[in-house]
Amino acid sequence: MAAALDAGTFAGGPDPKLGEVAARWRRWWGGRLAERGLDCFDPHRFEHAAELSAGGTVLRAEEYQGDGLDWYALDVDPEPEHPAAPPGPRHTFTDEGLPSTVRYGGLPADRFWEMEDARVDLGSVDVSTLDTGRLLLISFATVYGNDWFLTPLEVPTGSLTVLDRLLVRDVFGRHHLVGRAGRDDPSWSMFSLHSPDPDHPAASGLLVLPTERGQVGEVLEQVTLSRDELANTLWAVQHRYTDGRGELIDRRDRWARTAAPEPVTAGGPPAYGVQTLVPDNWFPLVPEEVRTAMIRFRLVGLTGPGVDSRPEGLLITPGLWVYEEEVPRDGVIVTRRPVLARWSDGSWHSWVRRQKAPGTGESSSGLAFDTVRPTEPWPS
Repeated sequence: MAAALDAGTFAGGPDPKLGEVAARWRRWWGGRLAERGLDCFDPHRFEHAAELSAGGTVLRAEEYQGDGLDWYALDVDPEPEHPAAPPGPRHTFTDEGLPSTVRYGGLPADRFWEMEDARVDLGSVDVSTLDTGRLLLISFATVYGNDWFLTPLEVPTGSLTVLDRLLVRDVFGRHHLVGRAGRDDPSWSMFSLHSPDPDHPAASGLLVLPTERGQVGEVLEQVTLSRDELANTLWAVQHRYTDGRGELIDRRDRWARTAAPEPVTAGGPPAYGVQTLVPDNWFPLVPEEVRTAMIRFRLVGLTGPGVDSRPEGLLITPGLWVYEEEVPRDGVIVTRRPVLARWSDGSWHSWVRRQKAPGTGESSSGLAFDTVRPTEPWPS
C-alpha cells in the first residue's frame, strides 16, 4: 500500500475520506520507518555491513549475509570511523559447574567392549590421500573427541565476557589451572573475536548475542544471480516478488501464461531469427570495465521484438551494478522474508530479512543471435 501511495496508483474510490485516511496512514508508517535508522544493506554485494559497540570496543560485521548475526560474523575494528559507546558497568563473578562430555555422532565409546552406534561409521568413509580436510576431521573425531567438555555459564545478553582463569578440580581434590587455547599461537583460536592486535582486550572475549532467530515467514521476493558462459553474461532471474497490494507474483508462471507462441509454418523454408526469446523475468547484467583487469556487472535492458519487461520488487532496481567477485560460478540466491521475534521483556519485533545463500550452478538463458529455425526435422 505504501508503494502504491508513493507511486500515485492508489485508488481511493468515490469516497474522498478514504484518501485522507490513507495519507495519514502513510505519514504514520513513514515515521515508523524513520525510527529504524539507516539501512546497512549493500545492494552491490547483497550483504550487510555494520558496526556495533560492546565493552568499549567497536566491532564490525564486514560480510554479514543475513542468516543470523553471531560472534563469528564480527571482528574488532582497529580503526573505527566513529568512537565506541561508553562501556557499561563491569561485572566480575565466579561460577562453578560440573562439566559434561561433548557428544556427537560417531564418537568412540568411553569403555572397552561397549557396542557403539553403527549409524555413523567414520572408519568406512571413502577418502584419498589428497583429502586432507576430511582426514583431519576423522582423526580429530576418533582420537581427540573425548577431550572436549561442556560447562554451562550464564551471562547477560549482549555482553562481552572474558575468562580470567579456568580452575579444574579432579576427584582427588587437586586443582589444575587450564590455560587458554591459542595463547601461544594467536592465529588459532575458537569462540573469540578476531583482532589484528592479539593483545587487544576484546580479542580474548566471547560476545554473547541474542540467540532467538525469530519465526521466518514465506519468501516475499527471490532472485537468483547466475553466470551464463555461452552468452558471456550474468543473469538476474526474478522468480517471485510482492506487488504493491501485498500479493505474491510468480513471474515465470505469469510469463508462461501471457507469452505469445512463436509462429511456425509447416513445410515452409527455415525461419531466420535475429534473436531468440528469453523469459521476461531474466534480466541481463553485462561486464563493465572499471579499470585495468577489473570489471563489474551492470544491469541493462534486453531489447527485441515483443520484449517489454522491467524488474519488480526491491532487490533488482534500475541502475543496479554488482561486483564481479560477489557472483561465483555456483551463483547466489537472494531472498526477502518477514521475521517475527520476541524480546526478553515480552515485546514483539518484526522486520524483513534479506539473505544471501549459495546458488545451484550456472544457467543457460538460451539467448542467441542470427539463428535459423527449421520448420521440419533435419534429415538423418
